[in-house]
Amino acid sequence: MSNRFEGSGNLGKAPALRNISTADGDRKVCDLWVYFDRPRRQGDGSFEEDGGFFMAVSLWGSRAENAMKLFTKGMRVYVEGNMRLETWEDSSEGTKSEMRISATKVLIDPICLESLIRRKNSKPTQEAMAEELEEQAA
Repeated sequence: MSNRFEGSGNLGKAPALRNISTADGDRKVCDLWVYFDRPRRQGDGSFEEDGGFFMAVSLWGSRAENAMKLFTKGMRVYVEGNMRLETWEDSSEGTKSEMRISATKVLIDPICLESLIRRKNSKPTQEAMAEELEEQAA
């Protein structure tokens, strides 16, 4: 059974960056709250919303830091990743759980851009490539 997810939607909140302590050391994670819509084409060529849903999305490592610089509330994004059930203990409410997407890719839809500035060194660093492989394996 696959837990792979792909979808397009809009950021419902501004991204939030936090540090997580793991067995391998501290890691940065960017939390996104995305509304994945389901437009349906009508006979006249227009689109009508056919229900959608909000989903928490986690973006890790250097991608998390870059997302904080680039992403804003309302931005249209495309997300690829794996669905995960996160469970934790809340001191006031007991055990809580949430479905979450651990993203391997979050792409910006150009429809929401006014301009773009390209980084001078566009080659990915060895660290970024190793991090991506590690995230895909997780």
